[in-house]
Amino acid sequence: MTQKELDTRLEKVAAIYDAIGEGKRAKDARERIGKPAGKYFNLEGYERIADSYKKKNYIQKNIKLEPYEIQELSREQYWQIFQSSRKRKFDIHFFTKNELEIFETSRRIYNRLNQLKGIYGYSDQDLKWAKSALNQIPETMGRVGGGTERYYAKLYAKKKGYKRGSPEEVEKAKRYIETIFMEATKILEKTEPKRDALKLELRTDFYIEKGDYLRRGEEAQVIEIKKIAMRSGGNFGDEKYVSYRLHDLERLTTYEVEDRQEYWMINNYKRAEKITKAEFSKLKKAASEPLPEATQKDLLNKINTEIKNQNGDLVRLLLRDYFNKVVLREPKKVATYFELRYKIPYKKHRPCICPEDYDEQTLANFYNKLPDNIWNLIPKNLIAKPKKISSRKDYQADPEDKHLKNLVGPFVGKDTFQLSMMGVHFDEKGITATNARLLLFLPKIKEGKKGTYCMTSRCFKENQTAEITDRAFPNYLGVLPKLKTKYTTFLLDVHQQRTLIQTLDKNGFEGNIINYLYGKENYVAVHSKTILQPGLEAMAKLGYEKARLWIESPNKAMVLTAPEVTKKQLVEKSVPLMLLMPFYRGENWKEFQSVLKPGDVLYDLEKNELRFFGNEKPAVRFGGGEYDKERKLKLAKAKAAAQKQRIRILYIMNN
Repeated sequence: MTQKELDTRLEKVAAIYDAIGEGKRAKDARERIGKPAGKYFNLEGYERIADSYKKKNYIQKNIKLEPYEIQELSREQYWQIFQSSRKRKFDIHFFTKNELEIFETSRRIYNRLNQLKGIYGYSDQDLKWAKSALNQIPETMGRVGGGTERYYAKLYAKKKGYKRGSPEEVEKAKRYIETIFMEATKILEKTEPKRDALKLELRTDFYIEKGDYLRRGEEAQVIEIKKIAMRSGGNFGDEKYVSYRLHDLERLTTYEVEDRQEYWMINNYKRAEKITKAEFSKLKKAASEPLPEATQKDLLNKINTEIKNQNGDLVRLLLRDYFNKVVLREPKKVATYFELRYKIPYKKHRPCICPEDYDEQTLANFYNKLPDNIWNLIPKNLIAKPKKISSRKDYQADPEDKHLKNLVGPFVGKDTFQLSMMGVHFDEKGITATNARLLLFLPKIKEGKKGTYCMTSRCFKENQTAEITDRAFPNYLGVLPKLKTKYTTFLLDVHQQRTLIQTLDKNGFEGNIINYLYGKENYVAVHSKTILQPGLEAMAKLGYEKARLWIESPNKAMVLTAPEVTKKQLVEKSVPLMLLMPFYRGENWKEFQSVLKPGDVLYDLEKNELRFFGNEKPAVRFGGGEYDKERKLKLAKAKAAAQKQRIRILYIMNN
């Protein structure tokens, strides 16, 4: 660049500063005229600073510059920017759910900032600042360098102890995005017109606005318009968005729906009609009333007819209809629902009171309205009566022993890719069977019996020989209890726990997950049918009416043993024991509570009480409750008899 070209550009910079009243900066620019540029002098940066001062001055005075052409950034373009900010050692990029959420937030804010380019003449250099926003988030720190903001953000994240992927880090990232674009947001709020009171044309000369109620024909759903707003900078240009509240009169629930696009509303509600608030209140009141007895009778007759015809798919829909229209309004009739459900021949056609058939809000509404603990509303004939289990405690440490085969059967694996687990292992410690989720260890040994043997028909089919010689059995000793492990123990009544599990399964409760609670904020969840029940049945086969449950932590294997077993015996492996893998429900009490859904089974191990999440009625006294009641009755009778005897003796003495 010649000296003349340099002087010309400096004169323009000085003129800009003069025009906006920045005399000192204008003087500095003029002093550089006629002198060669210094080694570290950045003319482009110098000009950019001057342009920035001019832009801010014009914004303060509400003077608009000549608009630039607006070019929206597409998702694909922004995705490339996002990827470029996350260079790694490998060619494959992995994105966490949190990173994707931050990516979407940044793209929307970038497009809003891009809109400013057309209003105030922001230069492309200013937009580079927005493009690098993702580099300034703690979520992506450590993989890109440079930038004062990035440096301080990194220090801040380090000081606060944020770790990648933690909830704290995600919240920090969101707040940091908002801080980066605070200026742009404020400018938009000042310059864009208030558009909260907009109207939307659903069809020719038919407009809706905030506060309107819409209904399509005789549908059981009514929507209440909460907000209509205009959005700028999207891929489709300016567009109206509608937020509304959906009232489901059949299920007696209400849902908040945010930001439905204009074209979606027109396509789905162009035939809807307005109703007044008074009409809606009347509809809502009528919907909450019980169904007429005649209508209920017709529905019941139809269900029973389809059950006889074995029309499974239709009867499932009809029974769900009965739940929505009858049970939600008269919760006591859930007993009839259970009886009808049990009449359906095939289990796959039986609906359940669970998220598979009803949404979470419907379930919450149902459990909240129940007049009693739902266990007390199950018909007595549907309370399971577990079959008596034959004793197998005389088993022998022999692969041919029938009693042993019956004991180990539920514990062996079924995965053909893990052939060794399909067999039963014999060694100098004892007998072991496992499927990776359950493990049974029996401390009996027999001379000459070492190795892994097939003891089930499935294993023989896959292996063709009695002994599995070409597969190594898992190192089961590494997972058995250790001396340093700290356990909390509880006694379980085997028969009563089996009754609970089989009743839950019989009546279709969700997932058969039992959440055991103990202490103030301690828990462990277990899949009752596939994990807990085999363990309890094995204890019954070994001759035990009660079993001791050993709990280490929510996500570590539980241990099931005979009731009198000590920790020393447990560690020495001198007694039969079972390992049961828990069902994952978070790392701590807070996470556990956040994943609970209406109807989840909660069992207090200390109080032996059963309740259902969302049903806050008194808990049912379970394991041992009947025995305690009977014992108290006998004690009361004995006291009364003694009191009568004392009174009689005193009477004789006085006479």
